[in-house]
Amino acid sequence: MPAGDQQQQQQSALKESGSVKKQVYKYQSQNDGGTAGLCPKCNAELPADAVFCPECGSSSGHVCAKCGKTNPPSSDICQYCHAWLLEGKCKFCYSPVDVEDAFCSECGKPKDGITCPKCRQLSIFDFCKHCGVPVTKEALEEVQAAQNEIKTAAAFASASSPVAPKPAAPIAEPQTVVDSEDDLSSRRIRRADRKVNPQKVVEEKEEVLASLEDAKARAMENAYKKFSTPQAARRWHIARRHPDALGWLCNYAGCVHLYAEGGPDDCHDPSRGGCDFFGTMDDIFMNEFGWYKPKNK
Repeated sequence: MPAGDQQQQQQSALKESGSVKKQVYKYQSQNDGGTAGLCPKCNAELPADAVFCPECGSSSGHVCAKCGKTNPPSSDICQYCHAWLLEGKCKFCYSPVDVEDAFCSECGKPKDGITCPKCRQLSIFDFCKHCGVPVTKEALEEVQAAQNEIKTAAAFASASSPVAPKPAAPIAEPQTVVDSEDDLSSRRIRRADRKVNPQKVVEEKEEVLASLEDAKARAMENAYKKFSTPQAARRWHIARRHPDALGWLCNYAGCVHLYAEGGPDDCHDPSRGGCDFFGTMDDIFMNEFGWYKPKNK
């Protein structure tokens, strides 16, 4: 049998067995990711997360120059070693850059990344992956936009509230008593005749819980917000991260990217969206690829 016919027969067998399609949809997202264009070999339409063409079986993704592993075509960093995949493109605006260029001619940023002013680590993201400091003008603008959104939402909630807040119940003025048994250098101050208002304690607890639930609701509202590039997605979501969130849950693979490790900066394709993950380390587990997943998934 000619070599060409034998290769075609093997590819047809792979297609029929479904082994290629299993690899194509290995990291299937929770929502429809669309398409990533056409296969350069057979012109078949490629799913957005396709590592191999579902028709001919040829590789359609980016091969990492550092670790040698194949990544989906929508990735800009390697999902295994986090190295930059798009050689010849600016790490911030994706414009073409020449090897001899030190700066991008389009956005003016350094080709190799920006040194964080706080931790001095090199960053290829708008927010430093190591300490979270914004290192680009676009990051600072996104932080300001996020703060303005919070102010606008608070003003709207206050204006539309039909019930005026109840005044706090008066609390008896405490008397200060010094415990003479304690050493003077570390003596403890006790408050006597203090009257705790149970209703106020309950109201304060409810306010905290309501604030957290409101943060979760806002996160879910923006969970499927789409972006033109992965960097735009990272910048938008990190600027709006909640301080109580453990990490960022991506739509692409349903992974929890810990904010201690960069959050969306740790995701190779955050452009499909995601949301803050509220929980503890007990609520996630590490799978066989070394990625964190929610235990209820």
